[in-house]
Amino acid sequence: MIDLRLGEKLAANYRGALPFPHIAIDNFLDDTQTLNEVACELAQLNDWGWDEISGERQVKKFFTPWNQESVGLLPPKTKYLLHWLNGPTFLAWLTSLTGIPNLIADPNYVGGGAHKIMSGGKLSVHTDFALHPWERRLYRRLNLLLYLNKDWQPSWGGSLQLFDFESKKQTHEIQPLFNRAVIFNTTTVALHGHPGELRCPEDRFRLSLALYYFTREEPEAAGDSRSAVWYPECQADVRTS
Repeated sequence: MIDLRLGEKLAANYRGALPFPHIAIDNFLDDTQTLNEVACELAQLNDWGWDEISGERQVKKFFTPWNQESVGLLPPKTKYLLHWLNGPTFLAWLTSLTGIPNLIADPNYVGGGAHKIMSGGKLSVHTDFALHPWERRLYRRLNLLLYLNKDWQPSWGGSLQLFDFESKKQTHEIQPLFNRAVIFNTTTVALHGHPGELRCPEDRFRLSLALYYFTREEPEAAGDSRSAVWYPECQADVRTS
């Protein structure tokens, strides 16, 4: 499903990237048929939840599974792909890319799984929770975002924006294109989001898979937050291309 040699080939680019280790990889999965089926399943899915306390920081953002019980309700192809991305072969690939050993997947996809942003939605700039909300002493180390959006127009917004922590200025803008994966280290300085309002047509939405990976070993400068930390001073870039 993925070129297992790619991790080592891209390792230097990943680990040396600024403002924090990250990479965007196009044509990420060889199995585009499965990815197409996942996109179709999620487009037809009605079982979505939301974060009731996020207020204006997450607008029109929905996710599944949205509680522990709904993990078993994931559509079959979506469940298959998420399970593969949590499996030992892919974890070993992530280690070859990032240099982080002993990665642990989250079978409950807490905060992850599939994400859907509707027209008018946004995700304010933030750093992610550092400790797993349910499991004590599991440190969040990596994010994987895999986009499912065909024929996406830059004028619709919804790009993933990365920010420098010191200056709070945007450094990267990554469009959420079909079969494009973004992987980055989860740290207390890894500022990211899509703070601009989504301008896609009402019958379209921004779809992605989100997986988070952990270690039991505490990293240097580990945070202790079990929820996101928001940075309203980081403003959306208003460019459309």
